[in-house]
Amino acid sequence: MKRILFHYWGWLGALLFWCALLFINGLDLFPSLQFRGCRYVGVDFDQYYAAGIAAYCSLWDVMYPDPAHYTKGHRPAEAPYRESMATELQIRGASSQTKNIYPPPTALLFCPLGLWNYASAQRVFVVVLAISVICLLILLQRECQDLGIPLWAANTIVFFAATGLPVSESVMLGNITPAVGLFGILALRGIRSSHSFGTVAGFVGAGLTKGFSVAWIPALFAWKRWRTIAWGGVVAILTIILCRALGCKLGVWEEYAKDVLPISRGNLYRIGDSNLGFPSFFAWLFHWNSVPRPVSRVFTMTQLLCFGTAYGLSLKASRCRANVCFAQGIALFCSTLVFQTFSTVCWPHYSVNILPFLPVAIAAAGNRKASLLVLLVGFSMTWFPIGNAFKYLFHVPILGFGRFFGYVILIAWSFGELVRLTRDSSTWKVSGKSISTSPS
Repeated sequence: MKRILFHYWGWLGALLFWCALLFINGLDLFPSLQFRGCRYVGVDFDQYYAAGIAAYCSLWDVMYPDPAHYTKGHRPAEAPYRESMATELQIRGASSQTKNIYPPPTALLFCPLGLWNYASAQRVFVVVLAISVICLLILLQRECQDLGIPLWAANTIVFFAATGLPVSESVMLGNITPAVGLFGILALRGIRSSHSFGTVAGFVGAGLTKGFSVAWIPALFAWKRWRTIAWGGVVAILTIILCRALGCKLGVWEEYAKDVLPISRGNLYRIGDSNLGFPSFFAWLFHWNSVPRPVSRVFTMTQLLCFGTAYGLSLKASRCRANVCFAQGIALFCSTLVFQTFSTVCWPHYSVNILPFLPVAIAAAGNRKASLLVLLVGFSMTWFPIGNAFKYLFHVPILGFGRFFGYVILIAWSFGELVRLTRDSSTWKVSGKSISTSPS
């Protein structure tokens, strides 16, 4: 028993947490729907179900809300579906609170949901999220083992990952984020081990669900992963062909590009500490209704500069073989952070997207206490609602952006680590643990 507790206490703690959470939800013990991080509401599932229905029932032409009802500064999700789509969803018992604003290929991923009515499909989706969380935790532990992180630290990571509010909120909202975290760690491990299958699976999965894998694409060219690029191209072509074969015409892509994408990602429609990006923070700080165009251009240029700098430093640091894993992992970590924080939408549960990079970041920090402390402080601020607690405790609204400040700390830390690794590679010295880059 002692051996089991020693090796698996993180898993046991996570199991107890989720059993308690499911028990409370099963008996409906929460007093209100405000406990969205702990009480199942499933509103985000609506968009995935609608996308799946569009592919399953060949309703591609009406898969998005009616553009005639789009309003600047509001989400397309607030506009109604057109009649045929609304009727089909109503027959199946769907609530349609959250509308589909994903690109057409994403509908292929959710097409199997069309086999069931809304209630049954929702149960299936929760099972998929549970499997995603378990697989993510397993791979996190494997990452810790491969990187030489002590067992007690690995258990701590597993426990806090499984019980963290970003994960529980994702599941309770019915959001795909846990699966996105799984795709992220597949991409990270695939790039490190030169396994094209894992890398392509991670890229494709993240690209179809959240799209931030766009920030990783330069890594494939920078690190000359030509086979992965080729396979990714094949998958992209096959996906487009399959969409066309199932009835998705060019007009659907045009509607998405011209109407849905600009208003869903190009406009800042939520300002405040529930949206944790630079645009939201500055709009809140200066009382803007939207980000002025010159400022938006500065954000775009800064974002591109950050991407280029991160991958440039990682290439330079990779001259030393022992630095390759750390340099690549931290560059991907940094690019994910930059993509999220400079986007017009960065919800609190997006912290799950950076979780896969925590083990490699800890390993890169090594025994340097100051670096490790900064990393853990920044990650803790993104993972726990510390800022929100202090906001209500001290009545200082800006403290509600604690998670945003955590992201800023992590971006600064990642650039600092890349610079250090660059110096190490130039002097042929390596701080921290030297690890093999061969497939595990």
